Amino acid sequence: MSEKRQGMSRRQSERNVEHRAMPAGAVMADPSKQVPNNSYGAPLLFHVDQPFTCIDCGKSEIWTAHQQKWYYEVAKGSGYPTAVRCRDCRKVHAQIHSGKGDPDPIKHEGTLIKYVQSAIAPAIAEAGFVFVCKTKLPVRGSVALDYSRDDLALTCWYDRPIATLIAETMDTSANCSEVARVALNASRRGSRIVDRIAEFSAVITQYLSSLCPSEPER
Repeated sequence: MSEKRQGMSRRQSERNVEHRAMPAGAVMADPSKQVPNNSYGAPLLFHVDQPFTCIDCGKSEIWTAHQQKWYYEVAKGSGYPTAVRCRDCRKVHAQIHSGKGDPDPIKHEGTLIKYVQSAIAPAIAEAGFVFVCKTKLPVRGSVALDYSRDDLALTCWYDRPIATLIAETMDTSANCSEVARVALNASRRGSRIVDRIAEFSAVITQYLSSLCPSEPER
Protein backbone atom coordinates (compact mmCIF):
# COMPACT_ATOMS: atom_id res chain seq x y z
CA MET A 1 0.00 0.00 0.00
CA SER A 2 1.36 3.44 -0.92
CA GLU A 3 2.29 5.98 1.75
CA LYS A 4 -0.51 8.28 0.57
CA ARG A 5 -3.08 5.51 0.76
CA GLN A 6 -1.84 4.48 4.19
CA GLY A 7 -2.23 8.05 5.41
CA MET A 8 -5.79 8.25 4.06
CA SER A 9 -6.66 4.93 5.67
CA ARG A 10 -5.26 6.07 9.03
CA ARG A 11 -7.23 9.34 8.96
CA GLN A 12 -10.39 7.44 8.05
CA SER A 13 -9.84 5.08 10.99
CA GLU A 14 -9.35 8.04 13.32
CA ARG A 15 -12.58 9.63 12.11
CA ASN A 16 -14.44 6.34 12.64
CA VAL A 17 -13.15 6.16 16.22
CA GLU A 18 -14.24 9.76 16.82
CA HIS A 19 -17.75 9.06 15.53
CA ARG A 20 -18.08 5.90 17.65
CA ALA A 21 -16.98 7.86 20.73
CA MET A 22 -19.61 10.58 20.25
CA PRO A 23 -22.45 10.34 22.80
CA ALA A 24 -26.03 10.27 21.58
CA GLY A 25 -27.31 13.76 20.82
CA ALA A 26 -23.83 15.28 20.49
CA VAL A 27 -23.12 17.93 17.85
CA MET A 28 -20.04 17.50 15.68
CA ALA A 29 -17.45 20.25 16.11
CA ASP A 30 -15.25 21.77 13.41
CA PRO A 31 -11.72 22.11 14.82
CA SER A 32 -10.68 24.22 11.81
CA LYS A 33 -12.99 27.01 13.01
CA GLN A 34 -11.84 26.96 16.64
CA VAL A 35 -9.27 29.33 18.09
CA PRO A 36 -5.95 27.47 18.64
CA ASN A 37 -5.73 26.37 22.27
CA ASN A 38 -1.94 26.29 22.51
CA SER A 39 -1.21 24.48 25.77
CA TYR A 40 -4.87 23.75 26.57
CA GLY A 41 -4.86 20.46 24.68
CA ALA A 42 -6.51 19.01 21.59
CA PRO A 43 -9.37 20.80 19.83
CA LEU A 44 -12.96 19.89 20.63
CA LEU A 45 -14.34 17.13 18.40
CA PHE A 46 -17.98 17.34 19.50
CA HIS A 47 -20.27 19.19 21.92
CA VAL A 48 -22.86 17.82 24.36
CA ASP A 49 -25.50 19.62 26.42
CA GLN A 50 -24.09 20.78 29.76
CA PRO A 51 -26.53 21.34 32.67
CA PHE A 52 -25.48 24.07 35.11
CA THR A 53 -26.84 26.14 37.99
CA CYS A 54 -26.70 29.93 37.68
CA ILE A 55 -24.27 31.29 40.29
CA ASP A 56 -26.41 34.41 40.73
CA CYS A 57 -30.05 33.30 40.89
CA GLY A 58 -29.74 29.54 41.38
CA LYS A 59 -31.82 28.74 38.30
CA SER A 60 -31.05 25.45 36.52
CA GLU A 61 -30.29 25.82 32.82
CA ILE A 62 -28.54 23.96 30.02
CA TRP A 63 -25.67 25.24 27.90
CA THR A 64 -26.72 23.43 24.76
CA ALA A 65 -24.38 21.74 22.32
CA HIS A 66 -25.50 24.16 19.58
CA GLN A 67 -24.78 27.18 21.83
CA GLN A 68 -21.31 25.79 22.52
CA LYS A 69 -20.68 25.28 18.80
CA TRP A 70 -21.60 28.91 18.16
CA TYR A 71 -19.39 30.10 21.04
CA TYR A 72 -16.30 28.23 19.84
CA GLU A 73 -16.69 28.46 16.07
CA VAL A 74 -18.54 31.75 15.45
CA ALA A 75 -17.75 33.89 18.51
CA LYS A 76 -14.23 32.34 18.57
CA GLY A 77 -14.24 31.65 22.31
CA SER A 78 -11.00 30.22 23.61
CA GLY A 79 -10.09 27.71 26.29
CA TYR A 80 -12.62 25.38 27.88
CA PRO A 81 -15.08 27.55 29.83
CA THR A 82 -18.51 26.51 31.01
CA ALA A 83 -21.66 28.58 31.38
CA VAL A 84 -22.13 29.98 34.91
CA ARG A 85 -25.01 32.46 34.50
CA CYS A 86 -28.46 32.14 32.97
CA ARG A 87 -29.43 34.42 30.09
CA ASP A 88 -31.18 37.00 32.30
CA CYS A 89 -28.35 37.21 34.82
CA ARG A 90 -25.76 37.53 32.05
CA LYS A 91 -27.57 40.65 30.85
CA VAL A 92 -27.63 42.13 34.35
CA HIS A 93 -23.98 41.25 34.93
CA ALA A 94 -22.99 42.89 31.64
CA GLN A 95 -24.92 46.07 32.48
CA ILE A 96 -23.35 46.38 35.91
CA HIS A 97 -19.80 45.99 34.66
CA SER A 98 -19.96 47.75 31.30
CA GLY A 99 -20.59 51.29 32.54
CA LYS A 100 -22.16 51.96 29.14
CA GLY A 101 -25.45 51.79 27.36
CA ASP A 102 -28.83 52.54 28.86
CA PRO A 103 -28.71 55.60 31.17
CA ASP A 104 -31.80 54.22 32.93
CA PRO A 105 -30.97 50.51 33.47
CA ILE A 106 -33.53 49.96 36.25
CA LYS A 107 -36.82 49.46 34.43
CA HIS A 108 -38.83 47.80 37.21
CA GLU A 109 -38.59 46.03 40.56
CA GLY A 110 -37.46 42.79 38.93
CA THR A 111 -34.43 44.45 37.38
CA LEU A 112 -33.61 46.21 40.64
CA ILE A 113 -33.59 42.99 42.65
CA LYS A 114 -31.45 41.28 39.99
CA TYR A 115 -28.83 44.00 40.43
CA VAL A 116 -28.78 43.23 44.15
CA GLN A 117 -28.64 39.49 43.49
CA SER A 118 -25.65 39.79 41.18
CA ALA A 119 -23.77 42.18 43.48
CA ILE A 120 -24.00 40.03 46.62
CA ALA A 121 -23.59 36.60 44.94
CA PRO A 122 -19.86 36.14 45.76
CA ALA A 123 -20.34 37.08 49.43
CA ILE A 124 -23.42 34.83 49.67
CA ALA A 125 -21.42 31.83 48.48
CA GLU A 126 -18.43 32.67 50.69
CA ALA A 127 -20.62 32.80 53.79
CA GLY A 128 -22.12 29.39 53.03
CA PHE A 129 -25.62 30.47 52.00
CA VAL A 130 -27.54 28.97 49.12
CA PHE A 131 -30.19 30.68 47.03
CA VAL A 132 -33.69 29.42 47.85
CA CYS A 133 -36.07 31.43 45.68
CA LYS A 134 -37.19 34.81 44.40
CA THR A 135 -40.75 35.70 45.29
CA LYS A 136 -43.25 38.49 44.77
CA LEU A 137 -44.98 39.68 47.89
CA PRO A 138 -48.55 40.42 46.74
CA VAL A 139 -49.63 42.34 49.84
CA ARG A 140 -47.08 45.11 49.30
CA GLY A 141 -46.24 44.57 45.66
CA SER A 142 -42.63 43.86 46.59
CA VAL A 143 -39.92 41.42 45.46
CA ALA A 144 -37.79 39.28 47.80
CA LEU A 145 -34.67 37.12 47.55
CA ASP A 146 -34.44 34.27 50.05
CA TYR A 147 -31.17 32.58 51.05
CA SER A 148 -30.40 30.03 53.75
CA ARG A 149 -27.76 27.99 55.51
CA ASP A 150 -28.05 25.55 58.41
CA ASP A 151 -28.21 28.16 61.16
CA LEU A 152 -29.63 31.24 59.46
CA ALA A 153 -32.04 32.53 56.83
CA LEU A 154 -31.44 35.78 54.95
CA THR A 155 -34.04 37.76 53.03
CA CYS A 156 -33.27 40.78 50.84
CA TRP A 157 -36.34 42.57 49.61
CA TYR A 158 -37.58 45.73 47.97
CA ASP A 159 -40.43 47.43 49.83
CA ARG A 160 -42.16 49.16 46.95
CA PRO A 161 -44.55 51.51 48.83
CA ILE A 162 -41.67 53.19 50.65
CA ALA A 163 -39.06 52.63 47.89
CA THR A 164 -36.61 50.97 50.28
CA LEU A 165 -34.25 48.01 50.09
CA ILE A 166 -34.22 45.90 53.27
CA ALA A 167 -32.22 42.87 54.40
CA GLU A 168 -33.26 40.76 57.40
CA THR A 169 -32.11 37.52 59.00
CA MET A 170 -33.90 34.89 61.06
CA ASP A 171 -32.10 32.27 63.15
CA THR A 172 -33.28 28.78 64.14
CA SER A 173 -35.04 30.24 67.19
CA ALA A 174 -37.07 32.58 64.94
CA ASN A 175 -35.18 35.65 66.17
CA CYS A 176 -35.19 38.32 63.45
CA SER A 177 -32.64 41.06 62.88
CA GLU A 178 -32.41 43.82 60.33
CA VAL A 179 -29.07 43.80 58.49
CA ALA A 180 -29.46 46.68 56.05
CA ARG A 181 -31.95 49.38 55.05
CA VAL A 182 -31.33 51.82 52.22
CA ALA A 183 -34.00 54.19 50.93
CA LEU A 184 -33.94 55.02 47.24
CA ASN A 185 -35.17 58.52 48.07
CA ALA A 186 -37.13 60.55 45.54
CA SER A 187 -35.05 59.53 42.54
CA ARG A 188 -35.75 56.02 41.28
CA ARG A 189 -34.03 56.37 37.94
CA GLY A 190 -30.59 56.48 36.35
CA SER A 191 -27.19 56.19 37.97
CA ARG A 192 -28.40 57.42 41.38
CA ILE A 193 -30.47 54.31 41.98
CA VAL A 194 -27.53 52.12 40.91
CA ASP A 195 -25.39 53.89 43.52
CA ARG A 196 -28.02 53.19 46.19
CA ILE A 197 -28.12 49.52 45.19
CA ALA A 198 -24.32 49.41 45.46
CA GLU A 199 -24.53 50.95 48.94
CA PHE A 200 -27.11 48.39 50.04
CA SER A 201 -25.09 45.50 48.59
CA ALA A 202 -21.91 46.72 50.29
CA VAL A 203 -23.60 46.67 53.72
CA ILE A 204 -24.82 43.12 53.14
CA THR A 205 -21.40 42.02 51.88
CA GLN A 206 -19.75 43.44 55.00
CA TYR A 207 -22.26 41.63 57.22
CA LEU A 208 -21.75 38.34 55.40
CA SER A 209 -17.99 38.72 55.72
CA SER A 210 -18.40 38.89 59.49
CA LEU A 211 -20.11 35.47 59.37
CA CYS A 212 -17.20 33.79 57.59
CA PRO A 213 -14.91 31.81 59.90
CA SER A 214 -11.54 33.45 60.34
CA GLU A 215 -8.43 31.56 59.30
CA PRO A 216 -6.42 30.19 62.23
CA GLU A 217 -3.17 32.00 62.98
CA ARG A 218 -0.01 30.22 61.93
